[in-house]
Amino acid sequence: MALSGTLPTAAKKISLGWNPVAGPMTGLLLAAPIIVMLILFLVVPVAMVLGQTVVIDGIGAYKTFWNDPVSMAALRRTIVSSIVVTLLTTGLGGILAWRLRMTRSRLVRALIWLSILTPLWMGVVVKNYAFAIILGRGGPLSEICAWLFGIDDFSLMYSPIAVILGVFYSMLPYAALPLYVTFRQIDLDLLAASEILGASRLQAITSVLLPLARPGLVATGIIVFVISIGFYITPVLLGGAKSPYLPSLIEQDLSQFYDEGAARISAAILLILATAVVGLAMKLLGARQLQRAIK
Repeated sequence: MALSGTLPTAAKKISLGWNPVAGPMTGLLLAAPIIVMLILFLVVPVAMVLGQTVVIDGIGAYKTFWNDPVSMAALRRTIVSSIVVTLLTTGLGGILAWRLRMTRSRLVRALIWLSILTPLWMGVVVKNYAFAIILGRGGPLSEICAWLFGIDDFSLMYSPIAVILGVFYSMLPYAALPLYVTFRQIDLDLLAASEILGASRLQAITSVLLPLARPGLVATGIIVFVISIGFYITPVLLGGAKSPYLPSLIEQDLSQFYDEGAARISAAILLILATAVVGLAMKLLGARQLQRAIK
């Protein structure tokens, strides 16, 4: 009887001890610094830009943007280049990620990791000047073209191709790393089962792998596209002043023409474009699948 009387007391003492699972208030306090930073440096600036375009500039400023051939050319160039970069990085990043998922060779794995992480270790200016040397006159590409095709002074500098290559190299890790996580979550037995049932390797990839990886592919494409439309240094150094992109056009409106209204409208267009792309992806995939792929 004495033993049975002490059990509830001991259980009560244990239940009143330290709980390793934090409560909602503790989580809120821990997240408070990042929440404050997001509000101050993201929510407030975005709200100010969008609000000022409506209150100060008015809807007519958007019509002026659409009627301006320079602004529309910069917008088209930015969108097309970002789409090409998204397709290239998602394709090559997916190949590297899948190879990294399947290979058993330590040497191949190390080389793939090195190729993925090297763009993250290099500074933005260093990467762009490296491409300027590679793509410019007298560079390695020019020497190869002169040796193979007899073309002297070949150069891709100050062209949309140079900008695409520069942004593509910078964005490659942002595609390969999320896709590697996506491929790690796919059960390889499903591919083996489809091949046992008579599917070829290509059919297994198109009918099993790609549908399972679709949320990750779409999420990766969104990340790459949204970041790519905001590149500034790469278009300036590799594209030149004669082919402005929308971020460089914003800089020109602020520093050369002192036109804050035009800069606000261009920035608002970029924000609306990024939001529309994310919203379209959520509409096609669903918010839950997209959030799961990003996590």
